[in-house]
Amino acid sequence: MYSTPTWSVRGLVAIMVVVACGGIAGADSITASYTYQTQPLNSPQPVNFNALFGLHNNTSTIAFLGTRQDQPAGPGVDIFVPPSFMAYCVELGEPLNVPATHTHPNVFPLLGSTTQAGGLSGPVFFDATRTTNMERLWTNFSYLVQLAPSLSPAFQLAVWEVAFDDDMTLQPQLGGRFWVDVGQMQPGTTDIAEQWLSDIRNGAATAQSSLFLLSRNGSQDLITTPEPSVVSMLGLSVVVLFRRRLR
Repeated sequence: MYSTPTWSVRGLVAIMVVVACGGIAGADSITASYTYQTQPLNSPQPVNFNALFGLHNNTSTIAFLGTRQDQPAGPGVDIFVPPSFMAYCVELGEPLNVPATHTHPNVFPLLGSTTQAGGLSGPVFFDATRTTNMERLWTNFSYLVQLAPSLSPAFQLAVWEVAFDDDMTLQPQLGGRFWVDVGQMQPGTTDIAEQWLSDIRNGAATAQSSLFLLSRNGSQDLITTPEPSVVSMLGLSVVVLFRRRLR
């Protein structure tokens, strides 16, 4: 069972998280060129799960890396998402072909936003609870994916659990909408995602910063952060602290 080092999450995240962009509103567009995450994980990896809206086997998961094609921004163009950003899917059954350039005409703060048609999963509404859980997942654990890209499938699995379900666990639950059966468990993926969800559910991971929803009808909706400094600062601090401990 994977356990997140105490010093890398609870201490550094709590100290360095920046809660910002509160109250930002708007529906500006964003145009970016998307690729998969770079080596050593440069292609989608499959995960298995069950959902009330359909059974999925070997569904691909990957972090998308976006490079803005619309900066400097003009009227009606989002100014908060940075020139380069990491993003994850919040729908199932909607495409996002890569490498390619895509325009999402709506960029919303996550709180109070709704995905478009939603594909197989249907529209997802980010109320206060779902938004809090998603922002805590991203703030406390997304930097680990940057340090170890092989964790990307675990992070995507946790994102889907937060988006589609209310119980914050991948274990089969009565009334749950998204779960992983025992026979579908993938060591190093499912167990890590479950550990992160447990940390949020049990109050061990409480740091939180804002997220945005990139929305487009007929295409995959994505979540990302308008504050890359949070993730980069955390990652740098973990590396520095780790090196100090080695000494």
